[in-house]
Amino acid sequence: MKLLDIVIDEKLLRDNKQTLADINKSLLFEQDQHIYEEVDFDNDEFFLDPSLFCYLLDKAPNKRLTLQQVCLGNRLAADQRIDLPIFFDEGGIAHLPGLGEFFAPELRGRIVSASMIPKERRLLVPHGMLEPLPGCLSFNTKWSFPVYLPEMLSREDKAPLRELPMQTLAGARGQLEEALDFLSSHTAGFYSLLELVTREVTVFNSPDQNSFAAITSHGAAFLNTENKQQDALFFIDDLSHQCGHIIFNTLTLQTEEYLTLPKTTPLAELLTVPGHSNRTLYGAFHGLFTYSCILHCLSAYFNHKNPSLSPEKKMVVLGRLGFYLVKFMVDLDSFYKIQQVFTTKGLELFWQFINSYRSVHAMFGQYTDRYSYANQPYTFDESLFLELNAFVNDYQ
Repeated sequence: MKLLDIVIDEKLLRDNKQTLADINKSLLFEQDQHIYEEVDFDNDEFFLDPSLFCYLLDKAPNKRLTLQQVCLGNRLAADQRIDLPIFFDEGGIAHLPGLGEFFAPELRGRIVSASMIPKERRLLVPHGMLEPLPGCLSFNTKWSFPVYLPEMLSREDKAPLRELPMQTLAGARGQLEEALDFLSSHTAGFYSLLELVTREVTVFNSPDQNSFAAITSHGAAFLNTENKQQDALFFIDDLSHQCGHIIFNTLTLQTEEYLTLPKTTPLAELLTVPGHSNRTLYGAFHGLFTYSCILHCLSAYFNHKNPSLSPEKKMVVLGRLGFYLVKFMVDLDSFYKIQQVFTTKGLELFWQFINSYRSVHAMFGQYTDRYSYANQPYTFDESLFLELNAFVNDYQ
């Protein structure tokens, strides 16, 4: 399929998913041969679970979920009782991949001795038997929206949350459903890519943490709603951005096929312009793809919704488009100066990014080029944009 002017090889995506599952199989064998021999080796979906990626790849100390807990739902002997330690998060929820979530408020933040017959999906803890939580916050998607606190958000180097993810998710449900309905209906090809690689989308609220996706929790996207206008447009923007990272991580798994230098090469070593000090070569390469994902979805939103948008909302959509077009242009210009970092395959993709920028700018540049983004932080701030661009009123 094509995303703007980018040709997406869906077979390569599927093949690389299989490669990632095989990598995790090898890592699990290295970590614990006993558990490895007790899990269903043919269940590739288990080996693509973000919790397993996090346990095997994340080097942060003091992990709270044990490998036993992560692997319980994939045991071959599903009709046998298994005794193991279970961690309950700050909301009193124990996450057991493949089995569900179990709620015990009195066990908040504790590790307790428990037992389970996986086939029966009932968890015995010191104070009694627990049934899995019903899907009260479930969505009509192939991926889940966790109500528990994922390991990636509970690490010591992460900023504190204002509330538990289940509370943030409950407050955003209506806007999320609207965003998902739009993406599935009006960006069907892109949405099919999300369904292919996305396993979890966690919605959280933190004062000092950007939204993110990471290979150490591959398949998971984390959306921060702090100080954001929580409407469908925000979620379309952030879902396409963070899930775009998951797509590109999978698509470019063999990074050496695209880049001639190590992926961790600091961009500052290649460019003498400011603004690149903390970015890696591969991280900036990622940006070109995620800009394309966001612009694809925002373009579809504007083109479909334009007749029904209020003048101010129309300006906000155009403002977001312009914000990413500016970022896209800056990074394309940087890479244009260092094209030697690309292999032949990488250079082909780079020119697809250039053509994607040109096609979107041709549609909207007559409006977006008049806007100023001088007061914008790293992520788009709607109120700051409207404040600075109040004088621009010819946007209809």
